Amino acid sequence: RHYLMKDGSNVKENEVYYSLKDRVGQADAIEHLTDLSRFAKYYKSLLSPENEPNYKVRSCLKSLNRLEATTTYPFLLNCYNDFKKGILTASGFTDVLKIIENFLIRRFVCNVPTNQLNKIFPPLYSTITKKGSLGFIDDLKLALQSRGYPKDHEFKARIQDASLYGSGDRARKTKLILERIEESYNHKEQVSFEDLSIEHIMPQTLTENWQSYLGEDWEITHELLLHTLGNLTLTAYNAELSNDDFSKKKERLANS
Repeated sequence: RHYLMKDGSNVKENEVYYSLKDRVGQADAIEHLTDLSRFAKYYKSLLSPENEPNYKVRSCLKSLNRLEATTTYPFLLNCYNDFKKGILTASGFTDVLKIIENFLIRRFVCNVPTNQLNKIFPPLYSTITKKGSLGFIDDLKLALQSRGYPKDHEFKARIQDASLYGSGDRARKTKLILERIEESYNHKEQVSFEDLSIEHIMPQTLTENWQSYLGEDWEITHELLLHTLGNLTLTAYNAELSNDDFSKKKERLANS
């Protein structure tokens, strides 16, 4: 289905067989199968990035997979094809993947509904290549700006008070945000994030100590700030920190 949609059309799941049958004639069946085989290799790498030999591309694909970005696949199949044909450099392809990640994360933080994504991405590649005025990367940014890409001031306002923590998909996205913040410091000794989990500084269940520390409006403070970015961090000491009071948490985290 994603392969059929890469040219811009929107194909429903129950129309895949008929759509393929309409496109493929007996005369050009081998040509279509050869093309399908080539794109199947790209698709395999989108699903399982460990198949991609380029480390930076592989790393970006792994991050994107955590966002459950299957709606982007029709667009990315075309970009993958350009990368393998040398039209897009490895650096250019990673730029594309980072822009898509940024686009999806900003929409998540700003609570933009996801139901339009399957309409945005199938025609995106042909829109950009037809225009072709600024270069692929800049044209991609420009195209997304008119498709619900939250601007800097919107994102800055929302990331301060958005309730980010949750289960499943929300937890994965929030952990990725926290990882990106950590990476932005460019430490020479990179931390492995695999064994880290998200810790609430102000705990989800407040002890009397915490209530006293927060003051008389502790219930409102707890409700408004519990799941916001400023109250979340990555740690391997989740169990040890638990419901410790703030002074003890600060002491332990200061040595992290």
